Amino acid sequence: MHAAGYIDAEKLPFDEVVRLCGERICDGQTIVFFPEGRRTRTGALGRFHVGAFFVACVYQCPIVPMIIYNSYSVFSCTDRLFTCVPIDIELLNPVYPADFADSTVPHRAMMRHVRALYEDHLAGREVLKTGISE
Repeated sequence: MHAAGYIDAEKLPFDEVVRLCGERICDGQTIVFFPEGRRTRTGALGRFHVGAFFVACVYQCPIVPMIIYNSYSVFSCTDRLFTCVPIDIELLNPVYPADFADSTVPHRAMMRHVRALYEDHLAGREVLKTGISE
């Protein structure tokens, strides 16, 4: 993780995380955030944190939502070893901070929007998997 330039958002002050992200963005680097911060105990979608969305709004860069299906089966929070199982990754359309500029708290509005995208796609995937429609 160190070689990849990992920024430990849990150990650093928020302002420092934002500054380091800004440096990387200005250098043309791509930053990968996990909006939940960590794996959930059940594999269900967890609570989103605002950091990625705040950074996107400060530096006016898009968020490209990436959904990783079946990642919980690879390595749950109780596992000690990785399991070889197929995963699918779906990239959604970019979400731009400018679209939320008129919101009272733009980064929170952006976060809610992206979370709704995740929920919609996960629900649609479940319908495809089970063959049950609403």
